[in-house]
Amino acid sequence: MKKTLFIIGLMVLFTASLFSQGLPRLGVVEFRTNDDSAQIRRDSITIRDMVESRLIDSARFEIITREEIDKLLIEQRIRASEISSAENIQKLQLLNINYIVTGSINVMVSNTYHVTVRMLNVSTGRFTNTPGGDGEVSMQSLHNDISNIMARFISGVVTDGNQVNETPGQRRYQIGDTGPGGGIVFFIEGNSYKEVSRTLGEHNWFDANRVASDFRGGGYNNWRLPERSELDLIYQNLHISRIHRFGDNDFVWSSVSSFNNNDAFIISFRDGASMLPRPKTNLFLVRAVRSF
Repeated sequence: MKKTLFIIGLMVLFTASLFSQGLPRLGVVEFRTNDDSAQIRRDSITIRDMVESRLIDSARFEIITREEIDKLLIEQRIRASEISSAENIQKLQLLNINYIVTGSINVMVSNTYHVTVRMLNVSTGRFTNTPGGDGEVSMQSLHNDISNIMARFISGVVTDGNQVNETPGQRRYQIGDTGPGGGIVFFIEGNSYKEVSRTLGEHNWFDANRVASDFRGGGYNNWRLPERSELDLIYQNLHISRIHRFGDNDFVWSSVSSFNNNDAFIISFRDGASMLPRPKTNLFLVRAVRSF
């Protein structure tokens, strides 16, 4: 009897290994947030749980348990907010992990979040071009909204054995679409795009540069303060065209200093004037941009 049970146990383990063999091996790490309130901390845990659960339900991935992935990150001194840095990618490549799923949760108005889900290819150190992994989430319909985002996200993942196919340009964006970093697409040239973030508060010019470069919308670390020409494009392609209206009283910093180096240029969304040098110690709105 004991011998029979032992054989059955071996068969179960062998069958389970067959099902998991050849599937992309991934871990889900904590999501970044732009708010440290108790409510969003609780909701971020719930969202991570749901993302992991939907990936498991799809039966298309070998999921590393939360306990295991958290333990690995602690042991390797990897912060989830810096998961895509070159140093951390090298560490992850030694741990037999194919992909990392992460994202961001940004608090918006009226009890609404903007949630972005991204998949990091550990072998390349780049985020995969998976469409559908973002959207607005109401606190009142959290489970339903996250389920919808994950349904789109998983359907956009194309797997081949233990690899997720890289499909550059798989999604074609339009001006005004939500970009992969959660911003608004304001520039298109072939397969090259640019997106602009939500408002990141009012700051002096020095802090504005830091705030923009520290922004991690969508898990990306290439956000920066916009150039004057980019602010002009945002004004023309989004504001004037009424695809996305900004406040007429909005004054936004550019990255460009004036000739005397004590001032920097801003743009007024009232009339589009970008030739407005102002002292760098003044407080104006900050929006970050990135190319993708």
